[in-house]
Amino acid sequence: AADPIVVTEVLVGGASDYYRSHVEADPVERTLADGSWAPPTEGDGWARVVAGEDGWIEDDRLADTYAYAAVTVAEAGDYVLEGMGYAEVRVNGAPRMGNVYGYKDTFESWEPRFDFSLLPVRLEAGVNHLLFHRVRFERLRARLVPARAALTLNVRDVTLPDLVADTNTDSPGAVVILNHTDRTVIDARLRVEVDGGREQAIDLPALPPRSVRKVGFPVRRFPLPGEGDLGMKLRLERGDRTLDEADLRLHRVLPDANRRVTFVSDLDGSVQYYGHLPAAPDAYPKALVLSLHGAQVEAINQSGSYEAKPWAHIVAPTNRRPFGFNWEGWGRHDALEVLLRGIRELDVDPHRVYLTGHSMGGHGAWHLGTLYPDLFAAVGPSAGWISFWSYRPTAPAAPADEVEAMVQRATLSSRTLELAPNLESLGVYVLHGDADDNVPVEQARLMVERLAEFHHDYLVHEEPGAGHWWDVSPEEPGSDCVDWPPMFDFFGRHRRASLEEVRRVRFSVADPAISAWNAWVCLARPRTPFVLATIDAFLEPGRRRITATTDNAEVVGFDVEALGPEPVTAELDGTTVTGEPGEDGVVWFLRGENGAWRSTPERPRTEKGPHRYGSFRDVLRNRVQFVVGTAGTTEETALAYDSARRDAEYLWYQGNGSVPVLPDTLFDPAAEPDRNVVLYGNADTNRHWGALVDGELEVARGSVRVGERAMTGAGLGVLAIRPRPDSDFSSVGIVAGTGAGGTRLLWGRPYLAPGFAYPDVTVFEDPGDGRLVRFAGFFGNDWSAAAGEFVER
Repeated sequence: AADPIVVTEVLVGGASDYYRSHVEADPVERTLADGSWAPPTEGDGWARVVAGEDGWIEDDRLADTYAYAAVTVAEAGDYVLEGMGYAEVRVNGAPRMGNVYGYKDTFESWEPRFDFSLLPVRLEAGVNHLLFHRVRFERLRARLVPARAALTLNVRDVTLPDLVADTNTDSPGAVVILNHTDRTVIDARLRVEVDGGREQAIDLPALPPRSVRKVGFPVRRFPLPGEGDLGMKLRLERGDRTLDEADLRLHRVLPDANRRVTFVSDLDGSVQYYGHLPAAPDAYPKALVLSLHGAQVEAINQSGSYEAKPWAHIVAPTNRRPFGFNWEGWGRHDALEVLLRGIRELDVDPHRVYLTGHSMGGHGAWHLGTLYPDLFAAVGPSAGWISFWSYRPTAPAAPADEVEAMVQRATLSSRTLELAPNLESLGVYVLHGDADDNVPVEQARLMVERLAEFHHDYLVHEEPGAGHWWDVSPEEPGSDCVDWPPMFDFFGRHRRASLEEVRRVRFSVADPAISAWNAWVCLARPRTPFVLATIDAFLEPGRRRITATTDNAEVVGFDVEALGPEPVTAELDGTTVTGEPGEDGVVWFLRGENGAWRSTPERPRTEKGPHRYGSFRDVLRNRVQFVVGTAGTTEETALAYDSARRDAEYLWYQGNGSVPVLPDTLFDPAAEPDRNVVLYGNADTNRHWGALVDGELEVARGSVRVGERAMTGAGLGVLAIRPRPDSDFSSVGIVAGTGAGGTRLLWGRPYLAPGFAYPDVTVFEDPGDGRLVRFAGFFGNDWSAAAGEFVER
């Protein structure tokens, strides 16, 4: 085998602003998009930086710039790119995921490892161009190792359960597989054997060409007494050939020990885990504490930072990775999946569920608490930052115009201060060290000021002299910055009221697809999308009467099942109407164009609602599939695949995901109509466009049409979401360009990253000044463009 190729020097230059990248492009990126980019030379704004003896290329100028390296090989071949320190890299023009959190070589036993980013790449004979971008810690390293087989295992990134002694095990695990070929592989197999168990053979899902996919497999074992590791062997096969194999270890723990529990996520079918520190087996009824970890913290270490509570399970979800999604997006979904599994499987009293978290997890506690107040009895953020806007190192600029303001509306569910009044029904304990140099204590104080406007059941403790992570009683189990006894005393004095006990509900809704219900009240649809909608409702059971005032609400529902099937009277914004509950006990009301409320059946699934509401990123659920158009030219197919591979690799690296990337020739929409789909390519290049995208939106070569509004040009890029016509709740996402420039323009947009969001449709174009958003807005509540709200630059 050839020797590894090590990148030993780069040219550093260019400049970019990540926080503006959702609406702007820097000069280097604009040349990449329009095809005019040329390799830089030293001088003229580009400086040479050479690696040190340890192999790291380190320089203060690497932050917010680009780093270019030329790699020359005599013969074309397949390699594994082992990258560290950068967020993305263009390999001969194609965008590939980086390893932005990997900034060092050695890791403590308790630390999460960030050396798992291994990507298959093709180097052509001669000079190959690598352009690195967004170096987080001002240092990077990269080397290319020749691929040893057509398919290989990456055992640096495995998800495995802990085995509990004396119990049967039937849990999922997962491992990353690299496909070094230029074809989608659909005939590979993985064999799995645990010490003393029967070998399992699994037919693997489709593996995308020159990319990675993390695949699940069963871990089955009959009980063995005691503790200690067990061996597990993986063997990767294709046909009658073994291509790769690996030996792994499974950790075995006693029943009361902190442990990893794995499960298959409903989001994308991937295997995830959570940390679980069990309550005492004889405690009943048990409480549950959902504890959210901070950045660069493993979930198993979060649950392990507590002393065992006889009365409560400690459950720590992963956020999909140690950095993940800041407990938003897929991180929020992960927390909810783990919470609901815990309530269902651990014999938990649902009225004694508590939410806490530290640092980034403290932000997660604020975020989930404001969105789902009826799931928790109390919330206790520790060292928590409030929102992306309050915590960024520099204050974000206000939207430059109405187009940027429209884009920003899609971030409404992230704006914690606006949703803070939803915490009114929860007990709140705010914990922070007053010398915290990571998350300033001002974040806690700002939130306390907000609470003081409406809340009457909160406590605040600032630990004098304490920094970010602190433990004032190290001789006792548990770290005090998370396992703070007064906070747990506060939790113990709170229980969540049942539906029948709640008479008044005040609730604000940002996005009904994220959160529409609070107790017996559903604000199913705002009149104007992604503008805060509110309701203040009071129930008089004896009179079968509801009185409510609303703002920006169009569809509301009330669960009155406990009152029986007879009609209910509601006074809504001064109008008295009578409604009859449906079979599920919910009575629905609709506000007409004239502002008057009337009784209505549950709204049709063809309209927007909690089941399917929009903003582009809502497509990333329901086991989403990426479908690449192959009906165009060779270049169009390659660009569509580069886009889909980039997105799938991002969701794997950032979110431990496993999203299938399929050519349109292998995709059968009739097979699974209730799965979300993202189409890469346009109406001329993707074979399934006509069946999956209705006439309200069309993207074709050289043109975009939204309703009656037409735009032309070869440099337009489009992000959009539409209801899937063959499903009551699934959606179709669009990642399309009118030409090569439009497709490449999308590569720099952070449409999957936490802290950013886009509306139902966004059209990008570079007019020459780097300000990219040409057209943006939301379809109407009937999903029509005619009833929608759009702005254009």
